[in-house]
Amino acid sequence: MRIWPQCIPCIMKVRLQEIQDTPLQNDQKIEAMTKFIEKIQPYISPNASTVRLATIGFRLVKELTGVEDPYKIYKEESTMIASNILGKIKERISGLKGYKKFRQLVLLSINSNMLDPGTPYNFTPDELEQILFDDNLKIDHTKEIFQEIFTVNEIIYLLDNCGEAVFDLLLVKFIRENTSAKIFVVAKGKPYQNDVLYSDALRLGFQKYALLLSTESDAAGPFPDEISKDTMEKIKNADLVISKGMANYEAYLDEPYSKNIAFLLKAKCIPVATSLGVNPGDSVAYFKKLK
Repeated sequence: MRIWPQCIPCIMKVRLQEIQDTPLQNDQKIEAMTKFIEKIQPYISPNASTVRLATIGFRLVKELTGVEDPYKIYKEESTMIASNILGKIKERISGLKGYKKFRQLVLLSINSNMLDPGTPYNFTPDELEQILFDDNLKIDHTKEIFQEIFTVNEIIYLLDNCGEAVFDLLLVKFIRENTSAKIFVVAKGKPYQNDVLYSDALRLGFQKYALLLSTESDAAGPFPDEISKDTMEKIKNADLVISKGMANYEAYLDEPYSKNIAFLLKAKCIPVATSLGVNPGDSVAYFKKLK
């Protein structure tokens, strides 16, 4: 996605906060921040890509701080929070079948994106449960997506954040148990923000219902020049891609990586919301199918 003016302070704020949150001494943090500003500047231009700039910035943070996985503790905490209420969530949806269950699982997958560093998650389990079941889709193509999963041979599921991946697993399991489609789940190969790593996906058990693929990269999205060639080929050739989160959506706007794609995300900022015709904070299940 081409950068908007407000994207620059947004990306800078997030990356500088990551440096601030490291265990470095104050003088070391200031030195790292100074070098970060100096090194990121050449990559900022009116034609810059939001997700590529974010990727470059995150790599600089790791390089300048020596911290390979700045979100490690946060990822563990968000996964624990989601896992702690999983039993209650399963109980609430146990009576649902077919499309009704599919739509509810899509909602859970999207709404659980609230477990994100950019969103305070100091809510109680009851508050989180209420958020997860909030029926707030501003673009609702769930019927079209549901119909599509029964007509295709191969589905790629692009994971986004830890925490919400607990609920992504429920959706992947539903597709596996109710269709004949072969499912491939794609996770990051190296740390990028709080995204799911291949090793995280293994621990959660995605391999029970799908074939796990690694991007072998820390790029924010599936760019052909950044991720594993084999994984990129799988994504390009899949009959349907289910793409979670804003970064994967923004990467698609830069370089479309699939003909038939379902975007499941929360539009957290004005540029992304505007591109979808919704308001910031709205939830979206948008199906784009090549005619």
